[in-house]
Amino acid sequence: MEQAFKLRKFRFGDGGSKKRENGVKKKPSWMMPISHGYHVVENKSVRGGSGEPDFDTVVVQREQFDELELWFFGVFDPRIGDGVTKYIQSHFFDKKPKQSQINKKTKETMKKAYLGARAKAREAQKEDETFQTESASAMLINGEKLVMANLGGYRAVVCRNGVAHQLSSKHHGGARRHWTRRLFP
Repeated sequence: MEQAFKLRKFRFGDGGSKKRENGVKKKPSWMMPISHGYHVVENKSVRGGSGEPDFDTVVVQREQFDELELWFFGVFDPRIGDGVTKYIQSHFFDKKPKQSQINKKTKETMKKAYLGARAKAREAQKEDETFQTESASAMLINGEKLVMANLGGYRAVVCRNGVAHQLSSKHHGGARRHWTRRLFP
């Protein structure tokens, strides 16, 4: 069975141009309307044989620091837990960094959060279990830059003008991983 995470819609004014003319600032990011949603395909299986179903965690967080707007979206299975969320919160939302720091460090921080969470989940894994953990998350910076990551079968989808774009795809050996995406050219 496949599980999915779907960010239903992101809406942006006109898709915007980053150009600044005669020193006039571009439209502030918090004025760009963004909508979001999620859909988790039900998986009725029980993991681990304990008889207790495991529930996924969905996180949506938005913060505004001066002229910097951050959105964090994530869905995590119980094995990943809140490790990625806590790491992202401690490095971005709690410290209130400047935009230049965010632009430089987002990709590397997201990567470290996922690698750390995956390592922790593997340590907690019982020897007789098959390692399977799933998660997808995305961080949107000022409505322009999207940094995303996923593990396992979860997929992230962004819609623009009613057209869905799957951002995550199955990892194929030797394929280069893309952590950062520009939403719109």
